[in-house]
This record gives sequence, C-alpha cells and structure tokens, in this order.
Amino acid sequence: MKSLLLHYTRYNHWANQRICDYMKEYVNDEQSVKEIISSFSSVRKTIFHTWDAQIVWIHRIRKETPPPWPPTKSFSGSWHEALKGFVESSLPFIKVVEQCDEHMLSSVVSFHDIKGNPFSMALCDILQHVVNHSTFHRGQIITQLRQLGFSEFPRTDYVVFRRE
Repeated sequence: MKSLLLHYTRYNHWANQRICDYMKEYVNDEQSVKEIISSFSSVRKTIFHTWDAQIVWIHRIRKETPPPWPPTKSFSGSWHEALKGFVESSLPFIKVVEQCDEHMLSSVVSFHDIKGNPFSMALCDILQHVVNHSTFHRGQIITQLRQLGFSEFPRTDYVVFRRE
C-alpha cells in the first residue's frame, strides 16, 4: 500500500505542477477570473478550492486545527504566486507517506468537517481522496480553459506520469 500511495501522492504533485506550469505560461490574470459555467465560476476559484482542500486535509492528517474555511480567503498575491502556493500545498502529502509505515497508513484519523461534524477515516483513504479530489478538479480546469479558447494542454494522466 505504501508504494502505491507514494506513487499517487507524487503523481498528484506532478500533475498539479504540469497544469500550473501551463497556466503560468498561457493563462493571464484576466483569463483566470473570467466567469465560466462550472462547479466553480472561474479557473482561479477552482484552483483556490483545490488548494484550500489540500491545506485543510494536511492539517487534519497532522491532527492540527485547520485554518478557517476557506484558508486562502486572505491570500493577496499574484496569479503566479497562487499557482505556486497550490503546487506547494501538494508536497506535504508525499512526506506523510514517506514517513509512514504500513500500519500508520491504515491508522484512523479523526477530524471535523468544515461544518463541525465529527468523522474518522483511515489515513490511506484520506490520501486517496486528496489525490482523486485534485484529479477531478484538474479535469474541470481543462474544461474551463477550453471554454476560454485554449486547446492544447499538457497530459496529466497517471499513465503518463508512470511512463516518465
């Protein structure tokens, strides 16, 4: 299980890095906030939601109190700084897996959701959720970028990651 989770968390960081490198080069600040019909109404809001989720989940894993939702509410940096922050927020999950043994990965983490409801999940399931959540929203970002007129994107499939 550890080996697989290490691949998945590294994949998550790699895919986030690829999509953000693309957006740093091609998507300007104005395009990042353009209103689009989607789960989140702009590319920026989708990035921030995924970034927020990663921040909250790493706090839960570390048994720390997460910052108030959404954690990026007070962020005032540039679009490029936001992309950098988002990518960096995926790194701690790799370290968690590297520092865990199989028993720790199966251990239960208790936490409260953003509404204050108590929950418990195995650490391995939380890590899988974080990767799936990011993958889901990266797909939305591609769809949003298509709506903005972009057509060529870096491949972020897991199989591409494993081949590289």
